Amino acid sequence: MRREVRHTDMELLEAVRGGDTAAFGTLYRRHSPAARSLARQVVQSEDAVEDLLVETFARVLEVVRRGGGPASAFRPYLLASLRRYAAAGVADLADGDSLYVDPELAGLERSPLARAYRSLPERWRMLLWHVEVEGGRPADAGPLLGLSGRAAALLTRRARQGLREAYVRLHLENGPRAECRPILSMILRYVENGLPKQEAGAVDAHVAECIDCRSVFLQMVDLTQELRAVVGQLIAGPAVDDYLADLATTTAAGSRSYGGGMTSGTSGRGPDGRVSGGVSGRARARLEAVRHHMGGLTSRADRRMRGAVRAGQDGTARRGVHAGGRTPCSAGRTAGPGRRPGARARRSARRRERCTAARGWRPGVCTRRWARR
Repeated sequence: MRREVRHTDMELLEAVRGGDTAAFGTLYRRHSPAARSLARQVVQSEDAVEDLLVETFARVLEVVRRGGGPASAFRPYLLASLRRYAAAGVADLADGDSLYVDPELAGLERSPLARAYRSLPERWRMLLWHVEVEGGRPADAGPLLGLSGRAAALLTRRARQGLREAYVRLHLENGPRAECRPILSMILRYVENGLPKQEAGAVDAHVAECIDCRSVFLQMVDLTQELRAVVGQLIAGPAVDDYLADLATTTAAGSRSYGGGMTSGTSGRGPDGRVSGGVSGRARARLEAVRHHMGGLTSRADRRMRGAVRAGQDGTARRGVHAGGRTPCSAGRTAGPGRRPGARARRSARRRERCTAARGWRPGVCTRRWARR
């Protein structure tokens, strides 16, 4: 059972800029589990983690109230701000597109994949971060943008396509060799299996010999891993793998990374891996209490089930105890409500009907031990 998202991240950020501090509380509840997972990779003790969270959120709140910060992609901005505050004591990123690059990763922001990612619309970048980097489902990330699960999946597919196109376009703009240019123009359709056989063979032969084009091809094929290696490190830092592992553990423990008024699944985490909160379980308990208090079942399905139960109870009473005080051997094996009788019970019923019709049947202690009068 899912609850509707009251506000998207964009609506909440606009509300904060308009002076509604309570809206920032919703953002905090929604994104603090992810921020805490990253803080654990940056500082050691739990006290330091909590201090880092408080200071980062307080400074991000000041930035947003002044009109800065992101338009909608709050999670990546928050994580980058947390790392910057932990390293430099400030969290005032200029805008939603700003990055804090770790000194040991200097130059990574100028890589073709990073530039292609940052050239995309913010909504696309937001979905790629939540789905491709953090491994979430489009149905969970979509409500952050006010989208249904189906619409979020379609937009995520468009974002992947747009990232590949931007990536190839950057390589074409960098002046590749003459023999590489026609291959790069076809490589996107090649990855999507959209080339005729002859042209696909030409790309195969060229990629086998050209290191540069092979690198482009491999990055486009394994887009998720490349995004985690490049964009993940730009936003979450060198400890991105540990961050993602901690976030997955937090999610598995029942604390959704999109909590705080966004999405909640069914109660508990089921065998399919879906996380949930306790609201639906309490709602079901209240519903059952109301039905018990009313003394009856009111829905069509409930009435059908009640009828089946009563029919089963009546049938059991009719087949109860025979005159001799002992139950027939088929008793106890009769089918309950909604269950067909077994083959043995059906044969016994037919045998009793035949014997009754012959007028020679005397009810005895067992239907199998009948005798002639």
